[in-house]
Amino acid sequence: MIAQHIIELEHIQLEHRHGRYCHLRSFVDQWYCHKHGYISKNGRAAWGKIAFSEMVSEGAVGKTLKEVVHKEHVVPLKVITESIKDLPKEASLAQIESVLDSLVLYATISHHEDELLRKAKLNHAMPKEYYDPSSDLYLDPMARYKKVGIKIVNGI
Repeated sequence: MIAQHIIELEHIQLEHRHGRYCHLRSFVDQWYCHKHGYISKNGRAAWGKIAFSEMVSEGAVGKTLKEVVHKEHVVPLKVITESIKDLPKEASLAQIESVLDSLVLYATISHHEDELLRKAKLNHAMPKEYYDPSSDLYLDPMARYKKVGIKIVNGI
């Protein structure tokens, strides 16, 4: 039997080969849940289990789910999508998974911290320093958090 996360990778591969990216969020989230064990008792991806289980910001500590934004992509899905688009059309499952392994991270952050990202126009983008080889933030998945002062206290 094929592991479920491999099936999700195959979905991503097919979508990429055909230049379709509108369902990528679902496939990426499901891939992550299955690969990292965030599964419901009936074997489905359980996104809600990610909250407070991966990275947690200083502002989210001690708050309830209603008070925080959960399942926040540390590297915005738009950036992840562009990285997959940059792969050759015939990219292997290993190539796709390598991109996902390096970019798909989740954090639980507070509403206030989410607002900091929005005000800096970094809710769907990485800062320009992320793309600048001379910057300390070059290819740092935490670049947008560092840019607006979000501190991770639990996780990586």
